[in-house]
Amino acid sequence: MRILIVNDEPPAQIAFTNILAGRREVEGFDTAHDAVEALDKLMHRSFDVLLLDISMLEVSGIQLLDQLTVHGRRLPSVFFVTAYQHHALAAFKKHAVDYVLRPFSNERVDEALDVAFRRSAEERAVSLVETLPPLQRLPQQKCEKKDRDQSQRQNPVHCSGRCSGRPC
Repeated sequence: MRILIVNDEPPAQIAFTNILAGRREVEGFDTAHDAVEALDKLMHRSFDVLLLDISMLEVSGIQLLDQLTVHGRRLPSVFFVTAYQHHALAAFKKHAVDYVLRPFSNERVDEALDVAFRRSAEERAVSLVETLPPLQRLPQQKCEKKDRDQSQRQNPVHCSGRCSGRPC
């Protein structure tokens, strides 16, 4: 899983980095110090999970998700991290997988990561299933084209003294 940590507090970023470094499911992670930097990263790269601070100076975590939606970007599995309980309802309205209150324990973050990883894996599977039918048709389309090409070689169409590009 690819993870983006969005938090304007360096101690929190360090704590998350240490927790993620011990997880085998983590393919890689990056950090953003605010929502503006996060939006730029999310517009140019794909992440499976977003560890998102809800209260940041210029743009909140909720506003960041709104901006991603406006830009038509797929939302990763999101879990919010904050010191404030009163944002929980807004977070879950944005389909957050979890809401972790500070101060947090490593175990609590691991629990939230497990939920986020499961949801991300499920979303990947759904996406794969949706992509599969067009991919399954490719070999059939290739065979049909091959059959048409072969048929044209065996039964050339006459045209102005030339048959499929060669003299009759």
